[in-house]
This record gives sequence, structure tokens and C-alpha cells, in this order.
Amino acid sequence: MLLIMKHAESVHFTTSLIALFKKRRKELEMSHLKLAEKCGVSRMAISHIEAGKRIPTIATCYKIAKALDLKLSDVVKKVE
Repeated sequence: MLLIMKHAESVHFTTSLIALFKKRRKELEMSHLKLAEKCGVSRMAISHIEAGKRIPTIATCYKIAKALDLKLSDVVKKVE
């Protein structure tokens, strides 16, 4: 039961983090392609991350946050 709860918490955290990134991208009127170019990943990767088809690594989260002019530590605090 504890393992299931921890998994649910991590899924919620990741989903919330991605939602915040997506919201910020839209606020900046930035396309998937532009974000991908700024953070050095493929457009398809950004699309799959936002669609919940791919879980980003911490390194990718850092790159996305930086490309969106955010500090990853601030984003994590908002999501926690």
C-alpha cells in the first residue's frame, strides 16, 4: 500500500510540474518547436512530455525550466 501511495505522489508531482511548464510556455506564446530549440531536445520530446507519454529526466526538466526563464528550484517549490 505504501509503495502505491508513493507512486501516486510521484505521478501527481510530475503531472503538476509538466502542467506548470506547459502553462508558462503558452504564456510566452512559445511553440513546441521553439521550446525544443531553446532547451536542446526534440520537438517530439516536448510534445510527448506535455501529453504525458514521456516522463522527463531531471536534466530535461532543468533545461525546460531554463528555456522558459524559470528556476527549477522555484518550480519544484510551487508544485510541492
